[in-house]
Amino acid sequence: MRGSRKYSLNDLKPGMVLARTVFADDGRNIIGKRTVLTKQKISLLHSWDVSAVEILDMNGPPGKELSYPQFANVHVAILSTLTQTFIKARLLKTLSAAEMDELAQQAEKIVQDETAVLGHLAMIHNTDDYIFKHSVNVGIIAGLIGKWIGYTGTKWKELILAGFLHDIGKTQIPLPILNKPNKLSSCEWQVIKQHPVLGFELLQSPAPPTEDVLSGVYQHHERVDGRGYPRGLSGPQISLVAKIIAIADIYDAMTSDRSYRNAETPFQAIEEIHRQMFGKLDPELCNIFISKARESFIGMEVRLSDGSEATVMAIDQTTIAKPILRKKTGCYTNLAQSNLTIIAVEPSEDH
Repeated sequence: MRGSRKYSLNDLKPGMVLARTVFADDGRNIIGKRTVLTKQKISLLHSWDVSAVEILDMNGPPGKELSYPQFANVHVAILSTLTQTFIKARLLKTLSAAEMDELAQQAEKIVQDETAVLGHLAMIHNTDDYIFKHSVNVGIIAGLIGKWIGYTGTKWKELILAGFLHDIGKTQIPLPILNKPNKLSSCEWQVIKQHPVLGFELLQSPAPPTEDVLSGVYQHHERVDGRGYPRGLSGPQISLVAKIIAIADIYDAMTSDRSYRNAETPFQAIEEIHRQMFGKLDPELCNIFISKARESFIGMEVRLSDGSEATVMAIDQTTIAKPILRKKTGCYTNLAQSNLTIIAVEPSEDH
């Protein structure tokens, strides 16, 4: 078992891993436990006048945060594999088990560094081939949530795979409906709503995957209040995998650029998940996701509506989209008491 010991801030080095969450004097969460320290995060600790922190005694080499270029390269590789898989599914109406396994193996590389994933995803902007990119991101985010609730090994890989494949049924939707740029008619919407069923049926050939993968694909639009589709399942009738993918699906859909609108910020997406956690989404999973996401957003570089740049210093549970920021000038701004808004996430100096 790994132990820990205290380090003064002057002795901290990038790659060290926090053993305990660091709190400010007023009780605010500054950086969460198991965060891999970077130059940026060490600077953040200095700015809060923290005297010392607990660092994990790692057996082996210290952890290393995955840089954005490294993350983006793996993301491109996964996107390429998944795109080919979806194209083959549309043309041949079948899936390759080998490709599915390759997808899950690739995803493990970028989900391991859980503190950086959401920030990195927020910087990938591409309006082309939304369905492919969205499917990659949902698998990654689902894998992240899975790590946070204790998924490991094969079960964890199957969760990631279910996320990658959750929209595979859309390969069976007529392209004029799927790619329609304006509002769908009620009849067209009914066609779109068949994609979980079509995906479930597609996965039966040549050999069906595990129950977790199947339920994730079939049930990811079900809601705990029974008002989802395709079957109107509720509460415990919905699998845990499907409940995880539902959260990942909403988060990425909101934070992705579309041909008809710009992406919303991660802060707005988290606020929306907070709104849906009582009635539509699983409240326990939402609590975990919101808590961990808030931790990962601390230290994030953002651009504001007045064009200035700032660093996220603290996030209140009740005003998630309006954190406390430190501007480049050194002054602090509480967005809850300001007319300014966050309009984009910016690459940090560590990237």
